[in-house]
Amino acid sequence: MEYRLRRADGGYVTVRDDGKVVRAGDGLPARIIGLLKDVTEQRRAATVLRETSDQLRLALTIGHAAAFTWDIPGNEVRRLHGIAPALGPTN
Repeated sequence: MEYRLRRADGGYVTVRDDGKVVRAGDGLPARIIGLLKDVTEQRRAATVLRETSDQLRLALTIGHAAAFTWDIPGNEVRRLHGIAPALGPTN
């Protein structure tokens, strides 16, 4: 589970909470073992990447352009966005 926590300085961090209840022999909860991990930077980076990708897609659309990747050793071209691949000869 992820959620935001307020720090003592008033700022916020996003944390990932992962925990487990350890039960005693009678089945009742005996303790909780868990970990809180600060994922603020990962969330920020994911947001920046998504926004940048959206901006590139818009620029390619407006400019009637395309983006491709080319695996040279495998001689494989993959269209990322834009112009449709050639459909072959038509009659």
